[in-house]
Amino acid sequence: VHAAGVLESGATLHLVGSEYDTGPIIAQIKVALSADDDVDAIERRVKAAEKKLLLDTLRDMGSGKPPRTKTLPTKPVPGHAKPR
Repeated sequence: VHAAGVLESGATLHLVGSEYDTGPIIAQIKVALSADDDVDAIERRVKAAEKKLLLDTLRDMGSGKPPRTKTLPTKPVPGHAKPR
């Protein structure tokens, strides 16, 4: 992510399938990155998003709400195009 200059990462919560990362997706969260983020900053942001995603999804499921895809609020990065 860092070496490629990608400005978005995220986390996915899914059921376990028979192969690695193949189960049905339950919920996802996007994490916008800054061009100034180093590897450690990216790891901290994504890990924080993973915790939020898990807790929010469990809370939603417990109250009967359907899981949803979420995007964390971000600030635009000057001089960089939006990721596709």
